[in-house]
Amino acid sequence: MRMIKSQRFYRYFLSYILITVISLSIMSGVVYNLVLSSMRDEVRHAMMNSLDQFRNALDQRIQEMDRMAHQISKHTDLTPFKTTSTGYGAYLAIDELKQFLTTNRFISDIVIHYNSRKADTLYAASGTYDINHFFNDIFRFKNWDQHQFLIDSASITSPVMRPMDAVIVNQVAEQNYVVYSVPLVASADTPYGTVMFLIPEKSFNQLAANVLGDYNGSVYILGDQGQNLYAYNRGTAEVGLMHTLTGMMLGTQNPWSINQIHYRNQEYTVTKKDSTVRNYRYLAALPSDQIMYKVDQVKDFYNLTVFGIFVFGVALATALSVRNYKPLQKLMRVIAAQNPASQLPAPSGKKDELDVISTAVANMIRDNEGMIHQLHHQAIALREQFVLSLIRGKYKTREDINSYLHSANLPMYDPFFAVFLLYIDDYESFRAAYSDTMQSHLKDSLIKVLEEGADGIGQGCGAELLDGRSMVFVLNLKDGEDPEAILRQYAEQVMSLIRHYFRFTVTIGVGRTYPEVNQISQSFIEASHAARYRLMHGGCRIIYYPDIDQNQVSKRSYPVEILDQLVKSIRQGDQLAVTDAVQKAMTYIRDQNMSVEVALFICFDIVNHVAKTLMELELELDEATNETLGKLFVPHLETIEELERLITDICLRVCITTSSKKESGNTELLDEIKAYIEENYKDHSLSLKCIADHFGISASYATRFFKNQTGESLMRYIDCLRMQEAKQLLKTTELTLKDILYEVGYIDSTNFIRKFKRNEGLTPIQYRNLMN
Repeated sequence: MRMIKSQRFYRYFLSYILITVISLSIMSGVVYNLVLSSMRDEVRHAMMNSLDQFRNALDQRIQEMDRMAHQISKHTDLTPFKTTSTGYGAYLAIDELKQFLTTNRFISDIVIHYNSRKADTLYAASGTYDINHFFNDIFRFKNWDQHQFLIDSASITSPVMRPMDAVIVNQVAEQNYVVYSVPLVASADTPYGTVMFLIPEKSFNQLAANVLGDYNGSVYILGDQGQNLYAYNRGTAEVGLMHTLTGMMLGTQNPWSINQIHYRNQEYTVTKKDSTVRNYRYLAALPSDQIMYKVDQVKDFYNLTVFGIFVFGVALATALSVRNYKPLQKLMRVIAAQNPASQLPAPSGKKDELDVISTAVANMIRDNEGMIHQLHHQAIALREQFVLSLIRGKYKTREDINSYLHSANLPMYDPFFAVFLLYIDDYESFRAAYSDTMQSHLKDSLIKVLEEGADGIGQGCGAELLDGRSMVFVLNLKDGEDPEAILRQYAEQVMSLIRHYFRFTVTIGVGRTYPEVNQISQSFIEASHAARYRLMHGGCRIIYYPDIDQNQVSKRSYPVEILDQLVKSIRQGDQLAVTDAVQKAMTYIRDQNMSVEVALFICFDIVNHVAKTLMELELELDEATNETLGKLFVPHLETIEELERLITDICLRVCITTSSKKESGNTELLDEIKAYIEENYKDHSLSLKCIADHFGISASYATRFFKNQTGESLMRYIDCLRMQEAKQLLKTTELTLKDILYEVGYIDSTNFIRKFKRNEGLTPIQYRNLMN
């Protein structure tokens, strides 16, 4: 009686009943909307596929007969003249028609009739016939005679299929035949004859039987006017069904491929396919109760099953309610015995035991949660301190760490150690997208991914580094045949999980595996060094320290010509040339396989060249350009791709500003000035006044115009040409420095040497020795 008075017991009981009802409702919806509908759709699709196969087979036969007719019209032994001129010609024609007939078992005979020559004679694969003899004795059609044939033969202009007709063959047996007639056309458009293909009913029946399968029903072929060309019936042949189908097709405006009709209180499922080669239609009509018989059986069985499950669910709900309520009774007795009555909620109406239990548990949790929280944070701090001590080399032997591992429950007793350094890509965007609490949670989740991924190959623990964007993970690997291969497989698996579950990316630097505890710090140094190579390789990837070419330090080269092209393009405001030069510079850094230190040096020099050029141009930059320029500090760069994007962006902005401030668009004058200088720059008497006088302009205008158009002064342009020629002569000739000065247009050797060293960083003699 105590159970019956309990509110919690009835909640259990009603909950289980509700679960049963909901489950049955969902199952009913799934079965009716998915299973039964799918079964109906499968049955209809099977009908459509069967009719589609019938359609494709007949269309293929029709195409074959059209092809035969075309070949007959082109055959030299089957021309009217050749066939009717001599008896031997008729013999050859019969022999050729037999050859055509042997290639197609669908046809029983092929007959040719010529309109002009011997119009009363038919030539067939079975022989030569007088037209009257053929239609009266050989193939006597019930609804077609020789007179109608001659009319049809004279008027036919396109292939025609006659409706299936009863035929008495050789005055013995009556069979049903379909005649497919094709006009014979030579070079002219007017047919000179007709070829008839006699197709027995059994050829159609063999194909139509596959459409019905094991069911009763009908298959029809309708002509372009709706006339019945062929009918195949299994079971009772409903003559009126054909008329109903024809009326439905003529009366329906919307196209359809499957439909239902009612005829004599019975529903039929009708499928339709249009011929792809002629205006024929293929129909199949089957009683719906036949094809849906198995579906109806499944439906009845399902209804009985649902009822049985409901009865079983009621019984099970009662048993489960009783079973679940008994532990509450026992727990209530314990709580009542150990807690004063003042701490428990007062009963109101029917009691709910869970309210009493929850109050008692809440009191206990409140007393202990402070201690649990403190212990949890201490455990995390101790683990992070342990990891940081490992990578700093504080522990030298395994005995030094065994005591800590036992107390922290970290079973890192396997033989190999390796260090992973996780570096968050685009850290500024990461900080902007997440709060401090979420950032900490995500970093903990990253370390958790590495710890859980290590199951099966070893153990590991990780910690966040002081910079905020880096995390270190120490992996303790089990003994194996190839620890390095296991390490790489584990790293790829971890990276795949990070890419799948996190919305930000990381770069992972991986150090080598070592057997000793005091070598963990070395693996950390290697992982840190590997992670720095994200500058050239890009982020969101794994970089293994053994894959870094340790000989890269000696591979130092410098893209001088590319930087000169970049500076020149900026001065000229040539956006395409600027983009090309920046791409070439970055490609150079990637392709040279240089060390990260050399790459950083070249990147810094590229930024320095750009900044220096902007200062020389004395342009007033807008706020956006100044902001972009502020980002061109190599220590702040993420990758080479970011540097390329920033430099290209600021250079294009400067090009736009330079182009907008040009005084004149007189490119013809500019080209003439450049041509004149290139012809005369070797002349030491060439001066600004000489150039201005030659073109009839003032020296000040010439200077302003040239710098406005090219971004550099006129005399600097002359010096560049002379320096290029001087370098070429230093490299390719044995001329003395004095002779070279004279060849390129200089007089003062001191001035030349000073300018050369300023541009190249070397004296001319040092440059020649370096090049040779």
